[in-house]
Amino acid sequence: MQLDRWNRPTAWTWTKDLTTDPHIDFYDVDIVYNKRGDILRTIDNVMADTSGTHSFDRAYTLDALGRVLGETRGDWDGSAISTTREERNWALTAMGNWASRDIDLDGAGVWKPSAAVAGLGTLRDDRAGGQVA
Repeated sequence: MQLDRWNRPTAWTWTKDLTTDPHIDFYDVDIVYNKRGDILRTIDNVMADTSGTHSFDRAYTLDALGRVLGETRGDWDGSAISTTREERNWALTAMGNWASRDIDLDGAGVWKPSAAVAGLGTLRDDRAGGQVA
């Protein structure tokens, strides 16, 4: 694990220690932060196809308060996600609770409310006025 000067991980690698070489990295992610310390993106250095295209890099969209409003998964090309594989967006209430969540499971631009996507379940929020019931 590599840490920045604020002791945050910037590179995280987990390796299977085999009795013979080579050792196998089964988790290897680089993490990029903004000046405030919010995670902007993660680059997965393990999950790539044979051409080197990554499918599990993630870029996050934040509001002015640093709350996550969206996530795009695909191949990070150095400046943006170039090939979108999945995208999720959240709308927040003034208190920061989810007002809605939408998901595009294949990056084709077809958005669905996440409760309508099989296997994701439904959002259950029993809070009233920010209080947990």
